[in-house]
Amino acid sequence: ALSVQGFARAVRALAAVAPPKWLALGGGGYDLQAVARAWAAAYGIMSGQTLPNEIPESYRQLHGVQTLDDPAEELLAVERYAADARTFAEASVQSVQRSTPYIAVG
Repeated sequence: ALSVQGFARAVRALAAVAPPKWLALGGGGYDLQAVARAWAAAYGIMSGQTLPNEIPESYRQLHGVQTLDDPAEELLAVERYAADARTFAEASVQSVQRSTPYIAVG
């Protein structure tokens, strides 16, 4: 999982090395509101605009989204998911290494 803020940092890093004209293609995720907020943030970066963090009232009422950035409690969940994913990945690598003695890693 990646927060809207994390996605925006990645887009900023790409913008720093991208030529003046670039094409950004991407997909989405399971949370359509997070996808919409992430791509709004990306568009702001790509177009050189500073977007306000507050979501327009009409959109807030319709979708229950308050801010462009993820709230702090969601950021904590992202950190927890990242730790869980790392633990799972490490256990998976160890399992493969145990079951395939012919692969040398390291």
